[in-house]
Amino acid sequence: MRRQNPPQASLDQALALERYLNPVQLGMVYVICATVGFVIITILFAILASGCLVKPTNAIAMVFAVLALSPWALALIEFLRRPDDLLSTFFRSLANSRRQPLSVVDDRCAFKVLLMTGEPLCVNLAFYYPAKNHTQQVQERIFAHVRIALDHYISFLNDPPTDSEVLDTVDRALDSIASEFDIPVLYCTVRDQHKIRDAYSRLDDVLTPSEYLGLATGTLG
Repeated sequence: MRRQNPPQASLDQALALERYLNPVQLGMVYVICATVGFVIITILFAILASGCLVKPTNAIAMVFAVLALSPWALALIEFLRRPDDLLSTFFRSLANSRRQPLSVVDDRCAFKVLLMTGEPLCVNLAFYYPAKNHTQQVQERIFAHVRIALDHYISFLNDPPTDSEVLDTVDRALDSIASEFDIPVLYCTVRDQHKIRDAYSRLDDVLTPSEYLGLATGTLG
């Protein structure tokens, strides 16, 4: 289940970025950057010269030659400064950002389900996932899948399940939704569960005044 936050994919990306801190990998990146800078400056000089915007005199050619070689010089200086060089700092910053937990917000819902004895049970859950995934379609799919899972599991029980049993049941239902909508973090917590007093309540049950008949099912709050 996607309870891990940050998700494993983000941690794998952080490790991949940190591989560039290796001197060999880092050196290759600096070579690529220096080569790109050299090519850009050379092309710029060729365009200016062909368009007669600058006169290709020896002095101008020398200036552009120095400019073209400057990326190599800068790359060498920065490579020798590692691990405090620009690229190492950049890659570390990116890797650390991938290790930050994703911001999640909750959707709360109360489910009214029946035990095998016919007694109604109220299960209050909170679902946590990123705000960008909080669409009506995702919300409706979560509530529908969880309701089906709870109805099926709890209908075979005489007594209320433990919180861990509820979480195991709900997690299996959420897993398919997380895969379908590519949600990196999706999990729930049990806020509360209690029986609701009605004609099926057993005489030996001690119910609180809040446990009453008629609690709305599948409602937010």
